[in-house]
Amino acid sequence: PKFAPIRTRAEVLSVHVPKPADLRASLLDKSVPKAHKNVPEVVVAVTAENAPAGREVVWQYRLNDGAWRTFRRGPQLVIRDEAFIFQGYHRIEVRGKVLLHDESLEIQPQAMTVLIDSTAPRYKAKVEGDRLYFGGFDYVTARTDLEYSYQLKPDQFSEWSPRVRWWHTPESGQ
Repeated sequence: PKFAPIRTRAEVLSVHVPKPADLRASLLDKSVPKAHKNVPEVVVAVTAENAPAGREVVWQYRLNDGAWRTFRRGPQLVIRDEAFIFQGYHRIEVRGKVLLHDESLEIQPQAMTVLIDSTAPRYKAKVEGDRLYFGGFDYVTARTDLEYSYQLKPDQFSEWSPRVRWWHTPESGQ
């Protein structure tokens, strides 16, 4: 029998990024096989909207418009790839087909973007008179997209905001 192209639904379930020191140590340790390196990992849930009854669907993925990887069984794809050692946004595309039926290969892969960011932003705050100034830097997030919050009281924090300057007034509490 011939089957129609599969239509995949894919969703990122989790992203795990090791601490920078752990990642570096794992990559430098020549005794650790490549398949066991402590690299970032993304877990993607996959399902086929139109899977034929009683037929197994398999999936493949590619990263950042690269080569398609070998087909795998679902319902989860665990993607551990050295491409993720580079911080930033990575594009993942997933497509499916009925096992052993190439004519059912998905025409329009499902695409999603994940952020791999192993290093926290660096920040510096200073107070001048009644003004609080924030300055920050991140390797992945643009300075204009960073947000800040500060502690008002022991159990109370300001709202997150892209503002880098606040004035404190007794009436506002901020």
